[in-house]
Amino acid sequence: MGYVMPTSYVVNITLECSVMVVIASLIGITFNQMHGRKPVHSERIMLNIMITNIVGLMFDVASYFVDGGMTTFYIVANRVCILMSFLYGPVLIYLFSYYIIILIREGGGPSGRGILWFFRWIALINFVLLGITQLRLDAGEYSIYYFDSQNIYHRGQFFVINYAVPTIMFLVIIGWLIMNKKSLTHIIYSTLVAACIASVSGIVIQTLTDGIAFAHVGNAAAIAIFFVGYYKQREEYYLEDREQMLKIRNTLLLSQIQPHFIFNALNTIQALVKKDPDRACDAIDDFSDFLRGSMDAMESDELIPIRSELKTTLGYLEIERLRFGKSLEVETDIEYTDFHVPPFTVQPIVENAVRHGIREGHGEGTVRIATRETDGGAVIEISDDGKGFNPDTVGADGEVHIGIKNVRERLEHMPGAEMKIESKEGEGTRVIMTIPKVNKS
Repeated sequence: MGYVMPTSYVVNITLECSVMVVIASLIGITFNQMHGRKPVHSERIMLNIMITNIVGLMFDVASYFVDGGMTTFYIVANRVCILMSFLYGPVLIYLFSYYIIILIREGGGPSGRGILWFFRWIALINFVLLGITQLRLDAGEYSIYYFDSQNIYHRGQFFVINYAVPTIMFLVIIGWLIMNKKSLTHIIYSTLVAACIASVSGIVIQTLTDGIAFAHVGNAAAIAIFFVGYYKQREEYYLEDREQMLKIRNTLLLSQIQPHFIFNALNTIQALVKKDPDRACDAIDDFSDFLRGSMDAMESDELIPIRSELKTTLGYLEIERLRFGKSLEVETDIEYTDFHVPPFTVQPIVENAVRHGIREGHGEGTVRIATRETDGGAVIEISDDGKGFNPDTVGADGEVHIGIKNVRERLEHMPGAEMKIESKEGEGTRVIMTIPKVNKS
Protein backbone atom coordinates (compact mmCIF):
# COMPACT_ATOMS: atom_id res chain seq x y z
CA MET A 1 0.00 0.00 0.00
CA GLY A 2 1.43 3.41 -1.04
CA TYR A 3 1.84 6.55 1.00
CA VAL A 4 -1.45 8.25 1.89
CA MET A 5 -1.40 12.02 2.47
CA PRO A 6 -2.56 12.82 6.00
CA THR A 7 -5.77 14.80 6.45
CA SER A 8 -3.82 17.59 8.14
CA TYR A 9 -1.78 18.03 4.94
CA VAL A 10 -4.96 18.39 2.88
CA VAL A 11 -6.26 20.97 5.34
CA ASN A 12 -2.97 22.89 5.22
CA ILE A 13 -2.83 22.85 1.42
CA THR A 14 -6.37 24.25 1.22
CA LEU A 15 -5.65 26.81 3.93
CA GLU A 16 -2.35 28.02 2.53
CA CYS A 17 -3.62 28.18 -1.06
CA SER A 18 -6.50 30.34 0.15
CA VAL A 19 -4.03 32.57 1.97
CA MET A 20 -1.94 32.90 -1.21
CA VAL A 21 -5.01 33.96 -3.18
CA VAL A 22 -5.78 36.65 -0.59
CA ILE A 23 -2.21 37.97 -0.56
CA ALA A 24 -2.03 37.87 -4.36
CA SER A 25 -5.19 40.01 -4.40
CA LEU A 26 -3.53 42.49 -2.04
CA ILE A 27 -0.51 42.61 -4.36
CA GLY A 28 -2.85 43.34 -7.27
CA ILE A 29 -4.53 46.13 -5.29
CA THR A 30 -1.11 47.59 -4.44
CA PHE A 31 -0.01 47.64 -8.08
CA ASN A 32 -3.34 49.23 -9.02
CA GLN A 33 -2.82 51.92 -6.36
CA MET A 34 0.65 52.59 -7.76
CA HIS A 35 -0.56 52.84 -11.37
CA GLY A 36 0.92 55.86 -13.08
CA ARG A 37 3.28 56.81 -10.24
CA LYS A 38 6.43 55.61 -8.55
CA PRO A 39 5.87 53.65 -5.31
CA VAL A 40 7.04 55.22 -2.08
CA HIS A 41 9.66 53.40 0.01
CA SER A 42 7.16 51.87 2.44
CA GLU A 43 5.06 50.54 -0.45
CA ARG A 44 8.06 48.78 -1.99
CA ILE A 45 8.85 47.12 1.33
CA MET A 46 5.21 46.08 1.75
CA LEU A 47 5.29 44.52 -1.72
CA ASN A 48 8.48 42.63 -0.83
CA ILE A 49 6.82 41.33 2.34
CA MET A 50 3.80 40.02 0.44
CA ILE A 51 5.86 38.48 -2.35
CA THR A 52 8.21 36.82 0.17
CA ASN A 53 5.22 35.38 2.00
CA ILE A 54 3.74 33.92 -1.19
CA VAL A 55 7.08 32.37 -2.20
CA GLY A 56 7.48 30.79 1.24
CA LEU A 57 3.93 29.43 1.16
CA MET A 58 4.49 27.98 -2.32
CA PHE A 59 7.46 25.94 -1.04
CA ASP A 60 5.47 24.85 2.02
CA VAL A 61 2.53 23.70 -0.13
CA ALA A 62 4.90 21.88 -2.48
CA SER A 63 6.46 20.06 0.49
CA TYR A 64 3.15 18.33 1.26
CA PHE A 65 3.10 16.76 -2.20
CA VAL A 66 6.68 15.41 -2.06
CA ASP A 67 6.59 14.32 1.60
CA GLY A 68 6.83 10.52 1.77
CA GLY A 69 8.05 10.02 -1.80
CA MET A 70 11.00 7.62 -2.04
CA THR A 71 12.62 8.49 -5.39
CA THR A 72 15.67 10.74 -5.50
CA PHE A 73 13.58 13.60 -6.87
CA TYR A 74 11.07 13.42 -3.99
CA ILE A 75 13.82 13.15 -1.37
CA VAL A 76 15.74 16.16 -2.70
CA ALA A 77 12.58 18.18 -3.37
CA ASN A 78 11.24 17.55 0.13
CA ARG A 79 14.46 18.76 1.74
CA VAL A 80 14.61 21.89 -0.43
CA CYS A 81 10.95 22.78 0.09
CA ILE A 82 11.08 22.36 3.87
CA LEU A 83 14.30 24.36 4.12
CA MET A 84 12.84 27.23 2.09
CA SER A 85 9.60 27.18 4.09
CA PHE A 86 11.70 27.66 7.25
CA LEU A 87 14.10 30.23 5.77
CA TYR A 88 11.41 32.64 4.59
CA GLY A 89 10.18 33.23 8.17
CA PRO A 90 13.21 35.20 9.41
CA VAL A 91 13.37 37.11 6.10
CA LEU A 92 9.69 38.02 6.43
CA ILE A 93 10.09 39.26 9.99
CA TYR A 94 13.20 41.27 9.09
CA LEU A 95 11.32 42.97 6.23
CA PHE A 96 8.39 43.64 8.55
CA SER A 97 10.67 45.22 11.14
CA TYR A 98 12.33 47.31 8.42
CA TYR A 99 8.87 48.40 7.24
CA ILE A 100 7.96 49.56 10.76
CA ILE A 101 11.28 51.41 11.17
CA ILE A 102 10.68 53.24 7.87
CA LEU A 103 7.18 54.32 8.98
CA ILE A 104 8.55 55.54 12.34
CA ARG A 105 11.36 57.37 10.56
CA GLU A 106 8.90 59.02 8.15
CA GLY A 107 6.89 60.13 11.19
CA GLY A 108 9.88 61.98 12.62
CA GLY A 109 11.10 59.17 14.89
CA PRO A 110 14.64 57.77 15.29
CA SER A 111 16.46 56.13 12.38
CA GLY A 112 16.33 52.68 14.01
CA ARG A 113 19.69 51.58 12.61
CA GLY A 114 20.72 49.89 15.84
CA ILE A 115 17.57 47.83 16.15
CA LEU A 116 17.77 46.94 12.47
CA TRP A 117 21.26 45.51 12.99
CA PHE A 118 19.90 43.57 15.97
CA PHE A 119 17.27 41.97 13.73
CA ARG A 120 19.91 41.14 11.13
CA TRP A 121 21.96 39.26 13.71
CA ILE A 122 18.90 37.43 15.04
CA ALA A 123 18.00 36.38 11.50
CA LEU A 124 21.59 35.23 10.93
CA ILE A 125 21.45 33.09 14.09
CA ASN A 126 18.26 31.50 12.79
CA PHE A 127 19.98 30.75 9.47
CA VAL A 128 22.91 29.14 11.33
CA LEU A 129 20.54 26.90 13.30
CA LEU A 130 18.86 25.83 10.08
CA GLY A 131 22.29 25.17 8.57
CA ILE A 132 23.19 22.90 11.50
CA THR A 133 19.88 21.12 11.01
CA GLN A 134 20.89 20.22 7.45
CA LEU A 135 23.70 18.09 8.95
CA ARG A 136 21.20 16.23 11.15
CA LEU A 137 18.39 15.50 8.70
CA ASP A 138 18.38 11.79 9.64
CA ALA A 139 17.90 12.31 13.40
CA GLY A 140 15.75 14.47 15.61
CA GLU A 141 18.54 15.00 18.14
CA TYR A 142 20.10 18.50 18.01
CA SER A 143 17.99 19.51 15.00
CA ILE A 144 14.98 21.71 14.27
CA TYR A 145 13.43 19.07 12.01
CA TYR A 146 14.39 15.74 10.40
CA PHE A 147 13.16 13.13 7.92
CA ASP A 148 12.58 9.46 8.75
CA SER A 149 13.49 6.49 6.56
CA GLN A 150 10.25 7.00 4.58
CA ASN A 151 11.18 10.61 3.68
CA ILE A 152 8.47 11.97 5.98
CA TYR A 153 9.04 15.29 7.75
CA HIS A 154 9.04 15.45 11.58
CA ARG A 155 9.77 18.09 14.19
CA GLY A 156 13.19 17.83 15.79
CA GLN A 157 14.37 18.19 19.36
CA PHE A 158 15.10 21.90 18.93
CA PHE A 159 12.00 22.70 16.90
CA VAL A 160 10.83 25.19 19.53
CA ILE A 161 13.95 27.33 18.90
CA ASN A 162 12.80 28.05 15.35
CA TYR A 163 9.68 29.74 16.70
CA ALA A 164 11.25 31.18 19.84
CA VAL A 165 13.54 33.38 17.74
CA PRO A 166 10.75 35.09 15.70
CA THR A 167 8.67 35.44 18.87
CA ILE A 168 11.52 37.38 20.48
CA MET A 169 11.82 39.50 17.33
CA PHE A 170 8.11 40.34 17.39
CA LEU A 171 8.22 41.23 21.10
CA VAL A 172 11.10 43.60 20.39
CA ILE A 173 9.11 45.10 17.49
CA ILE A 174 6.10 45.68 19.77
CA GLY A 175 8.38 47.35 22.32
CA TRP A 176 9.86 49.57 19.60
CA LEU A 177 6.36 50.50 18.48
CA ILE A 178 5.32 51.45 22.00
CA MET A 179 8.47 53.56 22.47
CA ASN A 180 7.82 55.45 19.24
CA LYS A 181 4.04 55.60 19.36
CA LYS A 182 4.05 59.39 18.91
CA SER A 183 5.79 59.04 15.54
CA LEU A 184 2.86 57.07 14.10
CA THR A 185 -0.76 57.89 13.47
CA HIS A 186 -3.35 56.09 15.56
CA ILE A 187 -4.43 53.93 12.60
CA ILE A 188 -0.91 52.83 11.70
CA TYR A 189 0.09 52.20 15.32
CA SER A 190 -3.04 50.14 16.10
CA THR A 191 -2.82 48.00 12.96
CA LEU A 192 0.92 47.33 13.38
CA VAL A 193 0.47 46.21 17.00
CA ALA A 194 -2.50 44.04 15.93
CA ALA A 195 -0.40 42.55 13.12
CA CYS A 196 2.41 41.64 15.57
CA ILE A 197 -0.08 40.03 17.94
CA ALA A 198 -1.60 38.02 15.06
CA SER A 199 1.82 36.68 14.04
CA VAL A 200 2.89 35.84 17.61
CA SER A 201 -0.43 34.11 18.26
CA GLY A 202 0.02 31.94 15.17
CA ILE A 203 3.57 31.04 16.20
CA VAL A 204 2.58 30.14 19.78
CA ILE A 205 -0.37 28.00 18.67
CA GLN A 206 1.71 26.13 16.09
CA THR A 207 4.46 25.52 18.67
CA LEU A 208 1.98 23.99 21.09
CA THR A 209 0.13 21.91 18.48
CA ASP A 210 1.14 19.72 15.59
CA GLY A 211 -0.53 19.48 12.22
CA ILE A 212 -2.12 22.79 11.17
CA ALA A 213 0.04 25.66 9.82
CA PHE A 214 -1.17 28.32 12.26
CA ALA A 215 2.06 30.31 11.94
CA HIS A 216 1.49 30.83 8.22
CA VAL A 217 -2.09 31.87 8.86
CA GLY A 218 -0.90 34.31 11.53
CA ASN A 219 1.61 35.85 9.12
CA ALA A 220 -1.04 36.24 6.43
CA ALA A 221 -3.46 37.81 8.92
CA ALA A 222 -0.72 40.23 9.98
CA ILE A 223 -0.09 41.24 6.37
CA ALA A 224 -3.81 41.80 5.74
CA ILE A 225 -4.14 43.88 8.93
CA PHE A 226 -1.27 46.28 8.28
CA PHE A 227 -2.20 46.43 4.58
CA VAL A 228 -5.68 47.69 5.48
CA GLY A 229 -4.23 50.13 8.02
CA TYR A 230 -1.67 51.46 5.57
CA TYR A 231 -4.17 52.21 2.81
CA LYS A 232 -6.74 53.51 5.26
CA GLN A 233 -4.12 56.03 6.34
CA ARG A 234 -3.24 56.77 2.71
CA GLU A 235 -6.92 57.42 1.99
CA GLU A 236 -7.10 59.93 4.85
CA TYR A 237 -3.95 61.64 3.60
CA TYR A 238 -5.45 61.74 0.11
CA LEU A 239 -8.66 63.34 1.37
CA GLU A 240 -6.69 65.90 3.36
CA ASP A 241 -4.52 66.66 0.33
CA ARG A 242 -7.57 66.96 -1.92
CA GLU A 243 -9.26 69.38 0.49
CA GLN A 244 -6.07 71.41 0.64
CA MET A 245 -5.82 71.42 -3.15
CA LEU A 246 -9.42 72.60 -3.46
CA LYS A 247 -8.69 75.46 -1.06
CA ILE A 248 -5.59 76.38 -3.05
CA ARG A 249 -7.60 76.22 -6.28
CA ASN A 250 -10.22 78.52 -4.78
CA THR A 251 -7.52 80.95 -3.77
CA LEU A 252 -5.95 80.83 -7.21
CA LEU A 253 -9.31 81.36 -8.84
CA LEU A 254 -9.99 84.40 -6.70
CA SER A 255 -6.55 85.79 -7.47
CA GLN A 256 -7.30 85.20 -11.17
CA ILE A 257 -10.44 87.34 -10.84
CA GLN A 258 -8.70 90.20 -9.04
CA PRO A 259 -6.35 91.56 -11.72
CA HIS A 260 -8.76 91.79 -14.65
CA PHE A 261 -12.00 92.55 -12.82
CA ILE A 262 -11.57 94.13 -9.41
CA PHE A 263 -9.39 97.00 -10.61
CA ASN A 264 -11.66 97.63 -13.58
CA ALA A 265 -14.69 97.60 -11.27
CA LEU A 266 -13.11 100.18 -8.99
CA ASN A 267 -12.27 102.39 -11.96
CA THR A 268 -15.86 102.11 -13.18
CA ILE A 269 -17.27 103.07 -9.78
CA GLN A 270 -14.84 105.97 -9.52
CA ALA A 271 -16.02 107.30 -12.88
CA LEU A 272 -19.66 107.10 -11.75
CA VAL A 273 -19.20 108.90 -8.43
CA LYS A 274 -19.33 112.38 -10.00
CA LYS A 275 -21.52 111.61 -13.03
CA ASP A 276 -24.21 109.46 -11.42
CA PRO A 277 -23.89 109.01 -7.63
CA ASP A 278 -27.00 106.84 -7.41
CA ARG A 279 -25.66 104.39 -9.98
CA ALA A 280 -22.30 104.47 -8.20
CA CYS A 281 -24.02 103.40 -4.96
CA ASP A 282 -25.78 100.55 -6.80
CA ALA A 283 -22.48 99.54 -8.33
CA ILE A 284 -20.84 99.46 -4.90
CA ASP A 285 -23.65 97.18 -3.67
CA ASP A 286 -23.18 94.87 -6.67
CA PHE A 287 -19.42 94.87 -6.20
CA SER A 288 -19.86 94.13 -2.49
CA ASP A 289 -22.19 91.20 -3.30
CA PHE A 290 -19.61 89.85 -5.70
CA LEU A 291 -16.69 90.10 -3.25
CA ARG A 292 -18.68 88.76 -0.31
CA GLY A 293 -19.97 85.82 -2.32
CA SER A 294 -16.49 85.05 -3.68
CA MET A 295 -14.91 85.12 -0.21
CA ASP A 296 -17.66 82.97 1.31
CA ALA A 297 -17.35 80.45 -1.53
CA MET A 298 -13.58 80.36 -1.21
CA GLU A 299 -13.80 79.56 2.51
CA SER A 300 -16.50 76.92 2.03
CA ASP A 301 -15.49 73.24 2.06
CA GLU A 302 -19.01 72.08 1.17
CA LEU A 303 -21.68 72.66 -1.44
CA ILE A 304 -23.36 76.06 -1.36
CA PRO A 305 -26.96 77.10 -2.28
CA ILE A 306 -27.40 78.03 -5.94
CA ARG A 307 -28.98 81.31 -4.74
CA SER A 308 -25.60 82.34 -3.27
CA GLU A 309 -23.77 81.42 -6.44
CA LEU A 310 -26.29 83.31 -8.59
CA LYS A 311 -26.10 86.40 -6.37
CA THR A 312 -22.32 86.51 -6.78
CA THR A 313 -22.62 85.95 -10.52
CA LEU A 314 -25.28 88.62 -11.04
CA GLY A 315 -23.20 91.07 -9.01
CA TYR A 316 -20.34 90.41 -11.39
CA LEU A 317 -22.58 90.89 -14.44
CA GLU A 318 -23.98 94.20 -13.18
CA ILE A 319 -20.46 95.60 -12.85
CA GLU A 320 -19.63 94.40 -16.37
CA ARG A 321 -22.80 95.99 -17.72
CA LEU A 322 -21.76 99.31 -16.21
CA ARG A 323 -18.42 99.01 -17.99
CA PHE A 324 -19.68 97.94 -21.39
CA GLY A 325 -23.14 99.52 -21.46
CA LYS A 326 -25.67 98.25 -24.01
CA SER A 327 -23.08 96.05 -25.72
CA LEU A 328 -23.64 93.46 -22.96
CA GLU A 329 -27.15 92.13 -22.39
CA VAL A 330 -28.08 89.75 -19.60
CA GLU A 331 -31.09 87.46 -19.58
CA THR A 332 -32.14 85.18 -16.71
CA ASP A 333 -34.70 82.41 -16.51
CA ILE A 334 -34.37 81.08 -12.98
CA GLU A 335 -37.17 78.53 -12.53
CA TYR A 336 -35.63 76.44 -9.76
CA THR A 337 -33.28 77.33 -6.88
CA ASP A 338 -33.75 74.55 -4.32
CA PHE A 339 -30.42 72.84 -4.91
CA HIS A 340 -26.71 73.15 -4.05
CA VAL A 341 -23.59 73.39 -6.19
CA PRO A 342 -19.82 73.41 -5.62
CA PRO A 343 -18.42 76.93 -5.03
CA PHE A 344 -17.38 78.84 -8.17
CA THR A 345 -19.55 76.77 -10.50
CA VAL A 346 -21.61 79.40 -12.36
CA GLN A 347 -19.53 82.58 -12.11
CA PRO A 348 -16.40 81.28 -13.92
CA ILE A 349 -18.52 80.05 -16.84
CA VAL A 350 -20.34 83.40 -17.08
CA GLU A 351 -17.04 85.27 -16.85
CA ASN A 352 -15.64 83.09 -19.62
CA ALA A 353 -18.69 83.89 -21.77
CA VAL A 354 -18.25 87.64 -21.25
CA ARG A 355 -14.49 87.83 -21.64
CA HIS A 356 -13.88 85.32 -24.42
CA GLY A 357 -17.28 84.74 -25.98
CA ILE A 358 -18.58 88.28 -26.36
CA ARG A 359 -15.76 90.80 -25.83
CA GLU A 360 -13.31 88.89 -28.06
CA GLY A 361 -16.02 88.22 -30.64
CA HIS A 362 -18.33 90.88 -32.06
CA GLY A 363 -17.77 93.08 -29.00
CA GLU A 364 -21.43 92.85 -28.05
CA GLY A 365 -23.89 90.11 -27.26
CA THR A 366 -26.14 88.44 -24.72
CA VAL A 367 -25.40 86.14 -21.81
CA ARG A 368 -28.29 84.01 -20.63
CA ILE A 369 -28.54 82.07 -17.35
CA ALA A 370 -31.32 79.54 -16.78
CA THR A 371 -32.12 76.87 -14.20
CA ARG A 372 -34.79 74.21 -14.17
CA GLU A 373 -35.76 71.20 -12.12
CA THR A 374 -35.42 67.63 -13.39
CA ASP A 375 -36.45 64.26 -11.97
CA GLY A 376 -32.91 63.63 -10.72
CA GLY A 377 -31.99 67.15 -9.63
CA ALA A 378 -31.44 70.36 -11.57
CA VAL A 379 -29.98 71.74 -14.78
CA ILE A 380 -28.06 74.98 -15.17
CA GLU A 381 -27.70 76.47 -18.64
CA ILE A 382 -25.31 79.30 -19.45
CA SER A 383 -25.24 80.48 -23.04
CA ASP A 384 -23.89 83.36 -25.11
CA ASP A 385 -24.10 84.41 -28.75
CA GLY A 386 -20.41 85.29 -28.97
CA LYS A 387 -17.58 83.97 -31.08
CA GLY A 388 -17.79 80.31 -29.99
CA PHE A 389 -14.92 77.84 -29.97
CA ASN A 390 -13.99 74.24 -30.53
CA PRO A 391 -14.96 72.31 -27.32
CA ASP A 392 -12.16 69.82 -27.97
CA THR A 393 -9.62 72.56 -27.22
CA VAL A 394 -10.74 73.07 -23.61
CA GLY A 395 -7.70 72.83 -21.38
CA ALA A 396 -5.34 72.75 -24.36
CA ASP A 397 -5.23 76.45 -25.23
CA GLY A 398 -3.56 78.04 -22.24
CA GLU A 399 -5.78 80.21 -20.05
CA VAL A 400 -8.58 80.93 -22.53
CA HIS A 401 -10.84 78.20 -21.21
CA ILE A 402 -9.33 77.68 -17.77
CA GLY A 403 -12.68 78.64 -16.18
CA ILE A 404 -14.45 75.77 -17.94
CA LYS A 405 -11.65 73.38 -17.05
CA ASN A 406 -11.77 74.34 -13.36
CA VAL A 407 -15.55 73.97 -13.14
CA ARG A 408 -15.41 70.57 -14.82
CA GLU A 409 -12.86 69.41 -12.24
CA ARG A 410 -15.11 70.67 -9.43
CA LEU A 411 -18.09 68.77 -10.76
CA GLU A 412 -16.02 65.59 -10.99
CA HIS A 413 -15.88 65.58 -7.17
CA MET A 414 -19.69 65.62 -7.01
CA PRO A 415 -21.04 62.13 -7.81
CA GLY A 416 -23.65 62.24 -10.58
CA ALA A 417 -22.80 65.77 -11.73
CA GLU A 418 -21.68 66.45 -15.28
CA MET A 419 -21.06 69.26 -17.72
CA LYS A 420 -21.68 69.37 -21.48
CA ILE A 421 -20.47 72.04 -23.87
CA GLU A 422 -22.13 72.91 -27.17
CA SER A 423 -20.30 75.52 -29.20
CA LYS A 424 -19.77 76.58 -32.80
CA GLU A 425 -17.25 79.15 -33.91
CA GLY A 426 -19.03 82.37 -34.85
CA GLU A 427 -22.37 81.29 -33.36
CA GLY A 428 -21.88 81.09 -29.60
CA THR A 429 -21.61 78.64 -26.74
CA ARG A 430 -23.95 76.80 -24.42
CA VAL A 431 -22.77 75.11 -21.22
CA ILE A 432 -25.19 72.64 -19.62
CA MET A 433 -24.52 71.45 -16.08
CA THR A 434 -26.51 68.59 -14.57
CA ILE A 435 -26.63 68.73 -10.77
CA PRO A 436 -27.93 65.71 -8.80
CA LYS A 437 -30.19 66.05 -5.78
CA VAL A 438 -28.18 66.26 -2.58
CA ASN A 439 -29.69 65.98 0.90
CA LYS A 440 -28.28 68.89 2.93
CA SER A 441 -30.44 68.35 6.01
